[in-house]
Amino acid sequence: GMSLAGGEMMNPDLAEPAVALLDHEGRESSEGEFDLAEGTVYPALSRLEREGRLTTRLVASTSGPTRKYYRPTKAGYAALADGTASWMTLAETVTAQLSQPIPNKPIEGA
Repeated sequence: GMSLAGGEMMNPDLAEPAVALLDHEGRESSEGEFDLAEGTVYPALSRLEREGRLTTRLVASTSGPTRKYYRPTKAGYAALADGTASWMTLAETVTAQLSQPIPNKPIEGA
């Protein structure tokens, strides 16, 4: 599996939202879970590495195949900060709209 330790992404539950914020391709499911289409996490990680937003290192494992650890670069952290700020702005806008009272009856002519 994957875990987040010292800035290295290993846990898929944490990796998907982080990758989506770096990559701006994530979607939230109707159940409120963050979702990337199956098969997109590792290609996205590879692309982010090529773009200089992630670095990787391989670590031999005594209990299976060599593991690949991902760490955001300075550019990756900047993209994560930008993506987080964009998400927070969108969330604030949506929250403000959803906080408005719901009319008791439909608007005539609409």
